[in-house]
Amino acid sequence: MAHRVRAHTPQDGDLADPADWRETIAMFAGEANGNLDRDNLPEGAVTTDMLLNYASGVIFTDQNDSGSVQTVEGKSTAWTKHDNAGAELDAVTFTLNADALVRVCWSGTWTLTNLIVRADAEVRLFAVRIMLDGYEIGRIHKSSNFRRWDSGYCHGSRVLGAGKHKAWIEVKQWRSDQENATEVNVDLYERELTVRPRKR
Repeated sequence: MAHRVRAHTPQDGDLADPADWRETIAMFAGEANGNLDRDNLPEGAVTTDMLLNYASGVIFTDQNDSGSVQTVEGKSTAWTKHDNAGAELDAVTFTLNADALVRVCWSGTWTLTNLIVRADAEVRLFAVRIMLDGYEIGRIHKSSNFRRWDSGYCHGSRVLGAGKHKAWIEVKQWRSDQENATEVNVDLYERELTVRPRKR
C-alpha cells in the first residue's frame, strides 16, 4: 500500500478535532483489515475453521522469564549484544516468504549494581536499542542507578523483503560525565523480544 496522508486545511474559527489527527492511521488500519468492522460483518460470520494457519500473521519471539538472568559488565561504553559469558542477548532469526512491514518489540527488567546512596556518587546510565538487520529501529534512551531496578518497553518497524532476517537487542552503559566506565554490572531478566510481520 502506498503512503497517503489526508490533508486538512483549517479555517479561522475551526476547532481541532482529534479524529482529524488520527484519520491517516485509521485509514491504514481499515485497509489492513480489509475495511471490515462490526458494522458490515455480523457476529459469527467468520469462524476459526475458515482461517488457514497464520492467515492473520505469525509472531516470532525470544522470551526469558525471571529464572534467566544475563549480566553485562560495565567495562566498555560501546554497544554490545553479548553478556559476560559471550552469549547473545535477546535475538530472533526469522524468514519471510513475501515482503512485509515488520514490527519488533522488546520489554524487560534490569538492575544496575552500586545503587546511588549519596548525592556525590557516580551516576551510571543504561540504554537498550532494537536492531533489525543492522539498523536501529527503537531505543530506551536512559535509565540510571538512582533506582534499585527499572523496566522498559520499546518498538520499531521496518519494511523488509522476502528472505532470512534477524532482530536483536544491544545494551550500553556509561557515566553521566562521559568518562570511561568503571566496573558496574547490569542484570537483565524478565525479557521478551517479539517480531510480527504484516504482509503488504
